[in-house]
Amino acid sequence: MTRFSLAAVLLALACSATALAQTPPPAAAVAPPQAPLRMAFLDLQRIAAESAEGKAASTKVQALTQKKTAELAEKTKALKANQEKLQQGGAVLNETTRAQTQREIDRLTVEIDRFQEDANAEVQELQQQLQADFQEKLRPVVDALVKELAIGLLFSAGDAGAIYVDPSLDITGEV
Repeated sequence: MTRFSLAAVLLALACSATALAQTPPPAAAVAPPQAPLRMAFLDLQRIAAESAEGKAASTKVQALTQKKTAELAEKTKALKANQEKLQQGGAVLNETTRAQTQREIDRLTVEIDRFQEDANAEVQELQQQLQADFQEKLRPVVDALVKELAIGLLFSAGDAGAIYVDPSLDITGEV
């Protein structure tokens, strides 16, 4: 009888071990479902064109452009006057005067070229500075709007670049 009870106990243990091996592991904690991702876009060009800050910046750029255009017109007028002087009086002018007028034309031509490059660089620098200032002022407004509207991804309409991305969407660490 002891043999029988020992065999029964061993059989019970073997059956329970097999049954335990087939039992699925406990379910892992399931993350709660996330709300759908809200996406939106902003037209930054329109904001710049319609806002008071944008209009003021545009006025500053236009004023500088007009100033540089007027200065360029004066220099061009002096160049044309010398060119006409050389063309009309070329046969009458003595060699020294003609050479001096040609040097003046060459000098004014170089001066005008440099002036145009400098003026373009100055206008571009002003535009970049005003744009950076505008974006700095716009950033807190955009951030507040993104939070208020629960937007996860915000694009720029002009270049389709992301303006705001919910940091929880970043999977860079997973790569």
